[in-house]
Amino acid sequence: MGEKPTNPVDARGQWTFLMGKLIEGGYVEYCKQIGIWAGNNVHMYDKIHNISGEADLFIFNEQQRLEGVEIKTAYGYGFQQSVSKFPKIENLMQSALYLDYFPVACWHLIYKARDTQEDVEYVITMESDNIGKYTCVDGMPCQIFYLDDVYNQYRILGEYVINKQLPPRDYTYMYELAQSEERFKRGKISKTRLSDVNKGKCTDSDWQCLYCDHLDRCWIEKRTALKLKKKEVNNATTAQ
Repeated sequence: MGEKPTNPVDARGQWTFLMGKLIEGGYVEYCKQIGIWAGNNVHMYDKIHNISGEADLFIFNEQQRLEGVEIKTAYGYGFQQSVSKFPKIENLMQSALYLDYFPVACWHLIYKARDTQEDVEYVITMESDNIGKYTCVDGMPCQIFYLDDVYNQYRILGEYVINKQLPPRDYTYMYELAQSEERFKRGKISKTRLSDVNKGKCTDSDWQCLYCDHLDRCWIEKRTALKLKKKEVNNATTAQ
């Protein structure tokens, strides 16, 4: 929409993105060295659904058929208790779009831990039933969503853009304490994180919000209240 960002990416965010690109480059170079590289950073544009993207890497398998590769990074609790056990749903949706667009046998979804250097790999394929197409993770059906659900989500988003309206939020900034406690029970955040939230040392938010260029615009009420609270704390500290 051409809106000016209210929250430009800071230095930490820039370094995080850079590390992700460097790790991706490392996988690309390794695939070149062992002779299976077929291409990298390949752009796609689905004219039918008006969706664009960029595939990280393509490789040749033993039968010289193309396979796709998507490389993600994570660290700490997010790696150990989340992506090391199952892929993120948004990454599965991305893989589904690529599988439907590119003529490949499968899609490899790799997560690399930036802190411990561990990695985990999932092989994503596509199957279909009487409802539609869905993804399989390492051969196991994953019918959490269907491909048409993803396309429909983009269609609805396009309608909001045409009407110049903000769409409903997909992510949450500053979960309420009860929500954070429930997220802890479901393994979404660590015990330490929950403790810090309880003490007011930090907020519990989806990472997408924390890296969003339009955080102050999207969550103006919560952002304003948080800034006022911090100002009050600083004034009280200065008075002491």
